[in-house]
Amino acid sequence: MECDTEFQYIARNQWTVLIAVIVVVFWSYIYFAWPSDLPLPGPKPWPFPISAIIYSRAVKRLGGTHGLQFEYFKKYGRVYKMYSSGRIPTICVMEPEMIKQIMVKDFMKFRNRGLPLTLPPPLDSEMFLAKYPKWKRVRKVIAPAFSGSKLKGTVGLIEGAAERMNAKLESYSQTGKIVEMTDLFSLCILDVILSSAFGVDTSDFQTSSDHTLLNKAKVIFNRPFLIAIIGVLPFANFLSRFVDVVGNAGFFMDLGWNIIQQRERQKSSDRYDVVQIMIEANQTVIDGESKLNENEMRATCLSFLAAGYETTATTLINASYFLATNNHVQEKLAEEIKSALEKDGNMSTYDFVHSIDYLDWVIKEVLRLCPPGHRHLRECEEECVINGVTFPKGVYVQIPTYSIHHDPDVWPDPFTFDPERFSPEQESTRHPFTYLPFGAGPRQCVGMRFANMVMKITLVQILAAGYRFRVSEKTTPLVLRSFVQLKPLAPIYLKFEKVE
Repeated sequence: MECDTEFQYIARNQWTVLIAVIVVVFWSYIYFAWPSDLPLPGPKPWPFPISAIIYSRAVKRLGGTHGLQFEYFKKYGRVYKMYSSGRIPTICVMEPEMIKQIMVKDFMKFRNRGLPLTLPPPLDSEMFLAKYPKWKRVRKVIAPAFSGSKLKGTVGLIEGAAERMNAKLESYSQTGKIVEMTDLFSLCILDVILSSAFGVDTSDFQTSSDHTLLNKAKVIFNRPFLIAIIGVLPFANFLSRFVDVVGNAGFFMDLGWNIIQQRERQKSSDRYDVVQIMIEANQTVIDGESKLNENEMRATCLSFLAAGYETTATTLINASYFLATNNHVQEKLAEEIKSALEKDGNMSTYDFVHSIDYLDWVIKEVLRLCPPGHRHLRECEEECVINGVTFPKGVYVQIPTYSIHHDPDVWPDPFTFDPERFSPEQESTRHPFTYLPFGAGPRQCVGMRFANMVMKITLVQILAAGYRFRVSEKTTPLVLRSFVQLKPLAPIYLKFEKVE
């Protein structure tokens, strides 16, 4: 018996195929259609999968969601709607008073992030991904690790990591080697986190030829299109059980868990780091339940070991580029550090780095131009009206940080690197909710103070030792790309010079 080819089968069953296509399109329209239109400006909504195709093409053309949202801001204004791929629309808000209402005053109505899918345990306990009230419990337990006294206790470990990095800079400056900044700073920051948060001996971490940990960390949270594709499907949460949408999550959770178990076997420890805080929380039982269970401990390890390093490392990479291409800023910063050392050299490192105002301005300007968290996500859990705009229950909300940071009405000449923007005189003229690199309100990044301290100590160590970032023949203009995080599209290649 002769079998039909696919084309012959379709030809013989045209009506069946046509009906099937109509059913799929109709189902897609019904499932992915929002029940009522939002009276806001924005691009025309289309049923799935057309909306997904249009969105993905626009994102690719503009370098990521940050570019698309900046284009929408110029076209539709500071409050608009958009449809990324699924049935739920997103309201994008750039008005500072509305942002304050969403992130702070009406926090309980917007307490969860508007994410396309709910990940299975233990990932649903990771602080960025966790929903209320689980998020609140985990954050409350971990927050003491970032108090001022605890941060001061990590200074020596951060200095040690920076010194180990500086040892390589001596060779680079002598040979004129062109250095790729990603690996240099990523290794340094992983060194910091492993030693300060988890008590690991990292004395040879940066010089080892085994970069397994670094290579695995580069993949973490770096599968945006897989998340986007799965997130729009009606059975997304079921699929997420079988697909590693995060990337190497299990590796980092197991690594952290092994460190915790090893510390527990020691019975006692004079360290009070993240590991010790989690152990004590796990051992403290209230109403028959531990303050932090195993899944939450594993997920917290993921936050620190993987996600925590990327924002800090990426900002240092960007800072090296801006200092190399704006040498007048680099020299002024070096001079400020030198003057501070001559004046307050006996001050503790923690107090010293926080006393240099210009250092603070430089880091803030880098984060303004290149905020790794280029948008903040929320989900409306209770219908409300803010500044005349109705937010229906279930609607997603995005705060487009990159667009806000490049609004010319707030930041004149917004694409120019100018740390003076953060002088007290200029800063006082702006609404505080026009600068949001770490978010705001109760869900503001819990590691913000730690990240800032690490970046300051690292830059001070480099410049105080006489090293300068220099443009090389392989240096290209900084181009950003985004989805989950905002980072350079291409590697940043620089040289180091040691000056007297």
